[in-house]
Amino acid sequence: MSSFTVILNTYNQSKYFPYVFDALRKQTHKDFEVIVTDDGSTDNPQKWLDENPQPFNVRYFTQPHEGMRLAKIQNVGIGEAKNDYIVHVMADSVPDEKLLEEYNNVMHDGAVGSGLRVYVKEARNVEDIKKPDNFIKDDWRKPALPSIGMVTNPWSRFTGNNLCISKVNYERVKAVHGHYWNEKYIGYGLEDFELAICLYQQNVEFIPCMDAFIYHIDHTERVESKNNQALFDKKISDLYGIKVEDLKRAYGEET
Repeated sequence: MSSFTVILNTYNQSKYFPYVFDALRKQTHKDFEVIVTDDGSTDNPQKWLDENPQPFNVRYFTQPHEGMRLAKIQNVGIGEAKNDYIVHVMADSVPDEKLLEEYNNVMHDGAVGSGLRVYVKEARNVEDIKKPDNFIKDDWRKPALPSIGMVTNPWSRFTGNNLCISKVNYERVKAVHGHYWNEKYIGYGLEDFELAICLYQQNVEFIPCMDAFIYHIDHTERVESKNNQALFDKKISDLYGIKVEDLKRAYGEET
């Protein structure tokens, strides 16, 4: 039986903690700890955690908010994780009660497991989150995820929200690239896809976990920052030996 560290990343989302921690208390797999990584929230997540003790170990780490720096605070959590496998969940996402059990059934040290999201409305209470009439849509990756381990670009079917990676694989990535997540990514988007490429380069097995669900409370669509898009374009161009300018032409963008 595997042990897990759930890294719960938050930025002004402690209003969802009652939903998330209720689901964590109900996990059918009990061998886990929780690390809350806070990107400089102003809604005082530490106060909520202090006032709502849990039956499992919870640790809290924060950093000053200087724009979205998800990679940097994720790295803090990864470095502090004590268990075999790390599961990443954003604080606006409620784990299914069998989330850790499903990962426990399939994971091994040489793998990364990618689960699914169900998009839901913000519910009035915990019990309403998983009701069918609260659903908005399925994960866009649902039809494609089963073949994630058989395609040449598995990072295109990858997400940093509902992701399971062994600590061993994280250390392999760091040994080669000098980091877990690339902290040059500042602002929204694409740092998880870069991580997927780094894992792919280490010959990690990508496992589709079709029964590992989180219920993602829907929010306004966001656009990748120019900084992050430029970093990811460079990563792809290096991977395939294509100039960034030629890559942009393939996108149909001006150079």
